[in-house]
Amino acid sequence: MEEKEREIREIVEKSEKELHYHFDDGEIADVLLHTLRKCEINGKGDDYVPILFETELHDYVMRSAINAVGYMNFLKKGCGCYV
Repeated sequence: MEEKEREIREIVEKSEKELHYHFDDGEIADVLLHTLRKCEINGKGDDYVPILFETELHDYVMRSAINAVGYMNFLKKGCGCYV
């Protein structure tokens, strides 16, 4: 189990450097659980988890950025500011 934990931690550290984003423990847990569910649903084995987990971390940051931009646009429209 320690080897898998180390592998997950290495994936997180690599992704943080690439994305210039720090994942808190809750985000890591959420993304990992999502990854495990996705692997189970698609019938993928444990060997696929690291590959998918890295992709899901990147997708998480992208979705967060898109949501932030959408929210900023919402706020701008709500106050009559159009940029």
